[in-house]
Amino acid sequence: MGSTVTTRGIYDKDTINCYVPDQDITFPWWANRAEDWWPLAAENSWMMGGFVWTGFDYRGEPTPYQWPNINSHFGIMDMCGFPKNIYYYYQSWWKNGDVLHISPHWNWKGSEGQTMKVW
Repeated sequence: MGSTVTTRGIYDKDTINCYVPDQDITFPWWANRAEDWWPLAAENSWMMGGFVWTGFDYRGEPTPYQWPNINSHFGIMDMCGFPKNIYYYYQSWWKNGDVLHISPHWNWKGSEGQTMKVW
């Protein structure tokens, strides 16, 4: 269903440190965003579920030119089990009840006075 790659707590792409934004916007060429998959599932009642590549980030898969990256970035949670922003998006679909999660953090240091896109 989705194979978004994210780094928890990071909101800008950083190719030096191998960070990708913690929002449903970055994905490999062979995959898609979670947000693109859900409408398809919602309108087709014959679908019984979906598959997310992995629940947790894991070590491995980066190519040698991505050093110092050793993280897959594919998880709904990071390697320590802390939820990423995409976690709350999935929760809003799977949980019986309301879910409210705003990203990025309301007091993102270094972004004071700037206009920013909120998810």
